[in-house]
Amino acid sequence: MKSLTRVGVEFRNHVRFMTPYMAVLILLQAAPGFAQSIQWGVKGGVPITAYFNTATQFGVPLDGGLPPGYFPIQAGYHSSTNRYTVGPTVEAKLPWQMGVEFDALYKRQHFNGISYSSTQGPQSPADTFIHRNTTANSWEFPVLLKYHSPGPRIGTFLEVGVSFQHLSDIQHTISTNPVVNTGVGTELKRTFNQGFVMGGGIEFRLKSVKFSPGFRSTVWRHNNFSSQMSAGISSGLLESSKTQVEFLMGITLPLHKP
Repeated sequence: MKSLTRVGVEFRNHVRFMTPYMAVLILLQAAPGFAQSIQWGVKGGVPITAYFNTATQFGVPLDGGLPPGYFPIQAGYHSSTNRYTVGPTVEAKLPWQMGVEFDALYKRQHFNGISYSSTQGPQSPADTFIHRNTTANSWEFPVLLKYHSPGPRIGTFLEVGVSFQHLSDIQHTISTNPVVNTGVGTELKRTFNQGFVMGGGIEFRLKSVKFSPGFRSTVWRHNNFSSQMSAGISSGLLESSKTQVEFLMGITLPLHKP
């Protein structure tokens, strides 16, 4: 059962997480004439940078003369990036070619950790193998101020704002030889994060459908995951990347025009 302190921290994080969205929704409801039109649709793309920075620690030199039972890799992490992100998007057009955009983008993150050790001491053959597998759903909620520069056929846009990230459905499995355990991994540091966002791209229309390909960069404030000295795995071998670059394509339709 969660402690009262943990529940209080999670409640505070949820309140801080939802405050910007509630403030904007109240503003739009209070002044519906301020928004000139609303576009809604879907946004998807390809992450360019990796979600994690990983490394491997070598226990003995790779000289080709390892005795039987010795492993050159003592500990390490590995992660392959799922090259997709997708979610709904909505933009409220404002005067002076400005707009406010809200997205909810889904990503799938995962990493593996391995370590070899010996119950007889560091100079003895390895007899213990530990494999860690962690997966998580990542939801990002950017709030962006946009500037549009229309052209005869193709226009451009710039965007800047903040993004809020929430990790959910975190699954952590530890396999020690044939024994399998599940729980919360020591690498998890936080499930909420905030970041600064900037980006830009082009936009064009085919009838009433608007296409908006572009690049977006997010600099996160914290590492959601990072390794520490535990079960033979040294600190510094894993950390979440704080810099995120991705290519995104928005496809939107007009929802309302006063």
